[in-house]
Amino acid sequence: MHFGGVRAVRHVNFSLAEGELRCLIGPNGAGKSTFFKMLTGQLQPTHGHVLFRGRDISYAHAHEIARLGIGIKTQVPSVFDGLSVRENIWLAASRIHSGEQAQARRRRDAGDGSA
Repeated sequence: MHFGGVRAVRHVNFSLAEGELRCLIGPNGAGKSTFFKMLTGQLQPTHGHVLFRGRDISYAHAHEIARLGIGIKTQVPSVFDGLSVRENIWLAASRIHSGEQAQARRRRDAGDGSA
């Protein structure tokens, strides 16, 4: 990724297995945020490709990439302030499961049968 004459990210070869969790550390200005912005579609790479399960997603829209299940956990968490922790988790779960499945799971996890 180039910004004018500045190379923010160069020669990255990064792989992640299903279910694997990795953290990326480095000094300020090393290109970590730019790298993640390219993974999530907030920035399109100047050169090279971003592949997900063999599919080139370099120029996909951020919402399309999010629907593939690609996201990042930033240093400052983003949640809906007006919702409880349980409601925030239910909202995330409802993106993967039907509303009924997410609601049933919420009741089961609450252990009290509440909705």
